[in-house]
Amino acid sequence: MPASDAQVHWPVEQLRFGYCFADILEDQPSGAGKGRPRRINWAAFDRIRPSPLP
Repeated sequence: MPASDAQVHWPVEQLRFGYCFADILEDQPSGAGKGRPRRINWAAFDRIRPSPLP
């Protein structure tokens, strides 16, 4: 079966234990309160942040 375009293979050297992907959704500064529009911060798409292991 051919590989799907959605599949990604990560080299072992790139795996980081104790990290997760950063949030790419941000609230728009113009809105206030609940229901504020959100936007995608594409600059943060591949960023990681520390995440404590359970």
